[in-house]
Amino acid sequence: MFDYSLFDDKTNYKVGLKQSLFELKHDNVIIMFVAKDADSFITRIPIEIAKEKAIEIVEISTKEELGEICKIDISTAIAVVIKK
Repeated sequence: MFDYSLFDDKTNYKVGLKQSLFELKHDNVIIMFVAKDADSFITRIPIEIAKEKAIEIVEISTKEELGEICKIDISTAIAVVIKK
């Protein structure tokens, strides 16, 4: 089970496709979260990069649930926990 307390500090993670891709490409990602109900055209490339780099991918049921985990008021398809 993942320790979601990392999401208590906004400096520990990035939310959204652009920010997640940036962190993935710069090898700053520890773990990636993907909403199961997200469109595949959004999640396909980040998932491919994460698999190539052997980054753990955690699936969350819905975009709304992932948004709640990230403590934001909107839904999101992807979020990453970053290295400090």
